Amino acid sequence: MQREQKILEHINTSLEAIGKLEKNMISRNSVLEFDKIVWEAYRNCEAAIFLLKIEMRSVDEFDDSKLIFDQDYPDYNIFVAEEHIRNALKLIEKRSLRQALNELRTARNILAELFVRSRKEKIDRIKASFRQKKF
Repeated sequence: MQREQKILEHINTSLEAIGKLEKNMISRNSVLEFDKIVWEAYRNCEAAIFLLKIEMRSVDEFDDSKLIFDQDYPDYNIFVAEEHIRNALKLIEKRSLRQALNELRTARNILAELFVRSRKEKIDRIKASFRQKKF
């Protein structure tokens, strides 16, 4: 029971971070801030997955989840990840742990891709800044 509470805590923290991401998208804060928030959501999602696998006694189970990512509208993927996490929350309450695990894995994959893309964008901005400052 205590482990389940910890899983729910990590899931709720991920949802809070995604809420911050949505606000960040509206205000268009810095890429660095976006990185931190995506990483927070990813880290908590990964922690929930690990605890869920322990709860199911399947820690060594192979992860064959795939990335579902909309290339045309990358910002939309934040909402998709949020939906998967909310679905996982409902499934955990219904004790459908296997399905919840799959939902969390999908959300985690989306968050990982968002993090990689934001890091790449940040590196590209730094490179462009250096090019402009050359004498």
